[in-house]
Amino acid sequence: GNVVHFPAQMTPAQLQEEIIHASRIIYSFKHLLRAIFAWRGLERMLFIGEYFWQKSVRRRLKSELPYLRSRTAPSARPAQKDDKTEPAFLQAPAAGNFSL
Repeated sequence: GNVVHFPAQMTPAQLQEEIIHASRIIYSFKHLLRAIFAWRGLERMLFIGEYFWQKSVRRRLKSELPYLRSRTAPSARPAQKDDKTEPAFLQAPAAGNFSL
């Protein structure tokens, strides 16, 4: 979901929207039905799991869109190094506090 590069011709919000759109197409309800009725065994189970996991990923990505849009809006204030309004996934961990 989170990318580590910035395409030259699109904002981070636009990139996020495209990721959501691609996930919606790849993991559509139509593809879920095909997996249930046409696929067999492990492939079927894996796709069903991926379908529901992608729904939760899309929900999280959508919730981050307002933040990304505010950061790329022309009137947005410049980001400060100690800005605490950033989502947790963007904030650096405290020194010595690394967990995986």
